[in-house]
Amino acid sequence: MYLNLGVIIVTGMIAYIWSARGFFSAFLHMLCVIIAGAIAFALWEPIAYWILSTEPTGGTAGDLAWGAALGIPFCVILVVLRVACDKLVPFNLDFDVSGNVIGGLVCGVVSGILSAGILVMSIGGMRLGSASNEPSEFMGHQRMEFGREGIVRKGGLWLPADWITAEFYSALSNGAFVPLDPDRTLGRLHPNLADESWLMRMTWEDGKGRSTTGVDSFEVVNHYSLTTSNPDELTDDHANDDPKEIEARLANKITPTPNPQPFSYVDGTPANRANSTIEGYGVVFNSEAKEQSGRVIVGSGQVSLLVQRNPNDPYDTFAIHPIAIISQANMRGDETLKSEELGRWRFEGPSWMAQAREGNDTFMAFEFVVPQGARPLALYVKGVRTDVANLSPRVFTSQQARDQAIRDKSIKNRGAGGGPTTGPVQASGNIYKWQQGDTNIYLSDTIPMSTIFQKDIMHEMVVDNDTRAIISGGSSPSKWAKNEIAGFGVDRQLQVRKFSVNDGSAVLQVRVDAKNPFFGFLSRTAAGIDRGAPIVLVDSNGASYSPVGYYYRTLTTGETWIYFNPQAPVMNMQDKEMPIMTTSRPDQELILIFWVSKNTRIKSFRVGDRELAEFKPEVEVK
Repeated sequence: MYLNLGVIIVTGMIAYIWSARGFFSAFLHMLCVIIAGAIAFALWEPIAYWILSTEPTGGTAGDLAWGAALGIPFCVILVVLRVACDKLVPFNLDFDVSGNVIGGLVCGVVSGILSAGILVMSIGGMRLGSASNEPSEFMGHQRMEFGREGIVRKGGLWLPADWITAEFYSALSNGAFVPLDPDRTLGRLHPNLADESWLMRMTWEDGKGRSTTGVDSFEVVNHYSLTTSNPDELTDDHANDDPKEIEARLANKITPTPNPQPFSYVDGTPANRANSTIEGYGVVFNSEAKEQSGRVIVGSGQVSLLVQRNPNDPYDTFAIHPIAIISQANMRGDETLKSEELGRWRFEGPSWMAQAREGNDTFMAFEFVVPQGARPLALYVKGVRTDVANLSPRVFTSQQARDQAIRDKSIKNRGAGGGPTTGPVQASGNIYKWQQGDTNIYLSDTIPMSTIFQKDIMHEMVVDNDTRAIISGGSSPSKWAKNEIAGFGVDRQLQVRKFSVNDGSAVLQVRVDAKNPFFGFLSRTAAGIDRGAPIVLVDSNGASYSPVGYYYRTLTTGETWIYFNPQAPVMNMQDKEMPIMTTSRPDQELILIFWVSKNTRIKSFRVGDRELAEFKPEVEVK
């Protein structure tokens, strides 16, 4: 309600002001608004991508990227045009009273609607939490609704300024204002422009999750297509069925009872399963895509496939949101599936978000119901577009074949083969005999060296009020002088002694200073190591984990540093101000902090293509 009233008030005020200033002045202002809006939309994506490239893991700039990239250029350009117009045309034209009032009012209404529309889309493109349980609701208005059949448009504003503005500039981009590259017009690439900001708001925790991601935070690694003569099979799946049940069905040639998933497009039109295909796209996310929790979390409103409906009309495009996702198992606590296996999960409700366990390269595949004959053009993930028009699909002719590819994990294969890989590794032959109670690599969420901090002296660190655990920090390490470190005499309610960790994960600490002569950074095994190479632990399934932080202390001065930010892991020895280890400083202590998935086994510690240690037995994460 408040947003509706705000749009009406803004439009009314602008219309009233320019109706009082005369038709000619209002007309010139309207032209300035139209031109400023056109230039702002032309700069919108490049500026947003530039911001996201400088703030790939979020932060204030990243949270505001899509809204600020539209609203700020519009305001600046409008002011410049108005000043230039006043200088070039200092005098008004004389019309009669009715002509000035009516003409000024009409031009003022147009200016007001376009200005209010851009304002609404700019605000909607910013990461702002919702006051209700609906993540797409803002200031009493909910444009999109998430039901069992998918995301549909619930309704527009009382005065649909955002929709009018979007349609106006989309039409101009496909006509009078067509760019040098006619295939990259605003109308073609953003057919649901007025919906986009609302869809990006449909994030984790009622709009509090990340609505954007870094421009290089993901890669589309494959494309597959499912076609079947049975319409019910198209949106059905049995990939998550119990393996024994599947084996019994195959042995007895029993066809499982179909359970097709209903699906509608954004405009409410039900998908025609008899005349559609499933188009799937495998995506690998890196650490730049992580939430503050250290996991990649994606809602169906944040992913869309741009398709061209009519092969003869390049501007007949529309966006389709996924019907399901393929990712790691146990996302709903299904104990029949092992953590390293994949499962297919339907998007069936507003609270259902796709999230993956900890790790560096997170694989997800998004599936879309696409009308036959439509041509996929691009995949959007949290506003970032990547072209997919030239990807050749792997074709499945039955739902059973697709489900088998999920179970054997070949659905992850890159293109026609070869899935995501960390590249060849130079095995060091350094076998480290790990055992319980080890001090070089061990499971513990306690801050190293039994260090105790005081809750009101945490610098940039964020601490949970209930558990008194460190949740996250800033973009650089927090530093404490010796006299700032608390002791056991501090009230227990003020003591901070551990790191937070997600359910299903554990904190694994690795000592890499001189006290670890086996595989530390100063060990013989690490001699000549590339300081710019990625630091990772690798589990028995091949998944890799970067440190989410580190603990550093100098014994001589007692100064202590902590970097801890699961959303922005430490990528290498030069990242996040990590101190340089040197043999001339035996008083240095450096421990890397990892978040790893429970019920996995860590088999090695690597820096780039150098394996510093192979653990035997493997480190059990319980």
